[in-house]
Amino acid sequence: MKRGQGAMEYLFSYGWAILVIMVIGIVLWSLGIFQAEGSQTMKGFKFIKPQLSGTSLASNGAFTGVFVNGMGSNLVLNGISINNHFDNTECTVSTFPSSVVKGGNFLVEALSCVNGAHKAGESYSLLVAISYNVTLGTVTTQHNEVGYIYGIYS
Repeated sequence: MKRGQGAMEYLFSYGWAILVIMVIGIVLWSLGIFQAEGSQTMKGFKFIKPQLSGTSLASNGAFTGVFVNGMGSNLVLNGISINNHFDNTECTVSTFPSSVVKGGNFLVEALSCVNGAHKAGESYSLLVAISYNVTLGTVTTQHNEVGYIYGIYS
């Protein structure tokens, strides 16, 4: 009996320690501590997603982003807004196509995405909102896609 009680105490003691270490690790991971230098991530996009390898924000405020239409049908873009969270700056979107075929990629370019001077290697956070229409048969519906792009100034 005593060996069983000792084993249970051992498991409970080390089990709590392992649980605490796991919680700390998850918190650090969610804060981006383990994010590799120069890497980009995204969050929140559902159907229209940025292709991170084709997306960048230069330290002078020029944004270039390649997005893919994962909606499953053709769509018509109404508008795109991009906001730099760290600077609280609304970017001036200069180009985007009017329509995109299903599964197709499209390019978005914007200027003036920074307020002040930034160095290459500093972090940025962009809030991207895309408004578009989808027509199925004779019914046209309007949708909004909102997400974040996190990265490093180039």
